[in-house]
Amino acid sequence: MEPYQPPFTITPAIIALISEISENLGRLSVLEGERSLRLRRINRIRTIMGRLWQTLILSQWNPLLAQLPVESMIHEHQRNYYQAINHSTQQTDSAPFIEFMLSTILDTIKVNLSPQVTPQVTPQVKLLLDILIQASMAMSRDEIQTSLKLKDRKSFRERYLKPALDKGLIEMTIPDKPNSRLQKYAVTGRGKREAKSK
Repeated sequence: MEPYQPPFTITPAIIALISEISENLGRLSVLEGERSLRLRRINRIRTIMGRLWQTLILSQWNPLLAQLPVESMIHEHQRNYYQAINHSTQQTDSAPFIEFMLSTILDTIKVNLSPQVTPQVTPQVKLLLDILIQASMAMSRDEIQTSLKLKDRKSFRERYLKPALDKGLIEMTIPDKPNSRLQKYAVTGRGKREAKSK
């Protein structure tokens, strides 16, 4: 009987990425008490591969990794994600996929370690928070735009909605279906604190 051979090769790139991630996780755990991380607390994962990485591998490696926004990370790098899967399939070796995931994880961790260069809340995001707090209930995109007297959907998404979501100041009421016609947005506890501090 042949000894078990896992379906991947441990490449020098994988070793280097794991080493750098471990080093950065040490820094991140020190910062965890000083500021709240921009890692999503509730992460609804649609893919089996994402769920595997999230629950079986990452959270066992380090509890901080259970907070990683795996679904968002994959969505932002979707093309590279599918290329990595295809390369792994062609090579019958998971190493390209593992290298992709580790690189993406490292990038996400580094974003959380780097100091904020931009102001925490832009005037546009502040207006959005004020509208949601004043309404004291979740609102649809159209309701918010109407309240703000804004017509341009793209500008609203880029200058108001996306920055507020990225900073965890607002949240979707249907996070696993971001494009749902029933989607609404509510201010988070962090968003309320941020609005009061300005």
